[in-house]
Amino acid sequence: MLYLYNFDNKLSSTQVLPEGTFSLQTCQRNLVLSTTSIGNISQHYECYKNIKAYIYLLEVICGLKSRLIAENEIVAQFKTAIEQYLLLEDRSHEITIALQKILQDQKRIRSQFLLGISQKTYAALTKKILKRSHQNKILILGSGMLAEDLINQFKKSHSVTISARNNDSLENLVQKHQITKLAWQSIDSYKDFHIIINTIGTSEIILTEEFFSNWKNQENFFVDLGDPCIAIPKNIEKNNYFKLEDIYKLGSIESNEKMKKIDDALEEIFQISERRIKWLEENIKKRHLHENLENRNAGKLTSEISS
Repeated sequence: MLYLYNFDNKLSSTQVLPEGTFSLQTCQRNLVLSTTSIGNISQHYECYKNIKAYIYLLEVICGLKSRLIAENEIVAQFKTAIEQYLLLEDRSHEITIALQKILQDQKRIRSQFLLGISQKTYAALTKKILKRSHQNKILILGSGMLAEDLINQFKKSHSVTISARNNDSLENLVQKHQITKLAWQSIDSYKDFHIIINTIGTSEIILTEEFFSNWKNQENFFVDLGDPCIAIPKNIEKNNYFKLEDIYKLGSIESNEKMKKIDDALEEIFQISERRIKWLEENIKKRHLHENLENRNAGKLTSEISS
């Protein structure tokens, strides 16, 4: 049995998870996949079981649950999460197989139905927005996967600097991409940049109204990819301020042909999921049967040696 939990917020550190669970955390969702149910959950969540779990996770990986339909950033995040999961000693054989099959299935769905719908990532669309700027220095706030995607988009054409709260992640990105770093909330240094891109979604105050008022300039661009977005003063030049909503509009789907492709993809996902769940159940039964047979043979051999 597969259980997929979709939490509204990041899972509480006090929440105890069964052994072998798989987690996928992005800026939009917090998913946990398990072969057993999770008890004593104190925060809001949705739970999908078996075929519904497979369908939902496959739709997520295909980008069909994203506001930027068919975005492909989620695939990289999923692959990274799988790599981390495979390093766990208590990983589940059933979940490992399910994840590998979902990765195969999303590739097939995308190639057959979703090509041409949205090949752009958030970072690529951000770069498209910033083509109107002639400035070369960019400051990125945050050190997650989206921040690294932005680094890859801009490091060849711009001078990239990064500032983040997580010092370990910050140092890793600086060493990996050979970029410059700034201490977190070095406000006076932040003011030296004409382009600032935020990737942190938080209700905390990262940049104050005083900062934006002093930073205001027709040459300056602020792109906020966080969810929730950072609040800015009303008198800031709106033409040079962009948030997630603007990114979604830039990558939006308009034509009926594209909508038909999505409908066809959803239908194929349902058909695939039915077959996959049956296959997984049969695979588990065969595995358990094989293990029981080995245990009986081992017990018989032990009994013969003892006698």
